[in-house]
Amino acid sequence: DAIRDAGLGLNPSFDGQAVRVPVPKPTKESKQEGIKLAGKLAEAAKVRVRKVRQTALDKIKKAQKASELTEDDARRESKTVEEAVEKVNAGIASALQDKKKQLEA
Repeated sequence: DAIRDAGLGLNPSFDGQAVRVPVPKPTKESKQEGIKLAGKLAEAAKVRVRKVRQTALDKIKKAQKASELTEDDARRESKTVEEAVEKVNAGIASALQDKKKQLEA
């Protein structure tokens, strides 16, 4: 019942030993919806990455103000954070492009 009630247009059947769920081929509209959803999820991931980045940079600044880090160390750590953020954002963009290609095929 949960599969049927999920609003996905699926109608499962039980043959005594297995549950069969015939999945229709995606329509152009459902593919476009999938692409939009993937874009929204990618943007949400980027927002989370920005929040983590800001938290890390704030901690670096606090450590520098408390004289726990030198200016050079703080700069080096900030650069490390920025490089990590760029790498993660590139991965998000790549995953989004892959998903778009997959859905457009």
